[in-house]
Amino acid sequence: MSKDTATIDADGLFVREMRPASTPRGAFLLLHGMESHSAWFVETSTRLVGDGWAVIAYDRAGSGKSPGTRGHLASYHHFVEHAT
Repeated sequence: MSKDTATIDADGLFVREMRPASTPRGAFLLLHGMESHSAWFVETSTRLVGDGWAVIAYDRAGSGKSPGTRGHLASYHHFVEHAT
């Protein structure tokens, strides 16, 4: 059984986290393309979690459940800092 959470982070981006019930082997940071959002990759994430990996997936600004100007990201550092 995995633990799934969905929240809005401090910068207003929607983040979906899926973790295995036991300690994860590691983590994948899933970033989607221009015309999608994290929900498109739930099946892929579920398979990774089933193999023992944690998955962190953001909806970029203006996509999916994230508000804001579509596609705006001040810096990729935002994702790197939140994924560690």
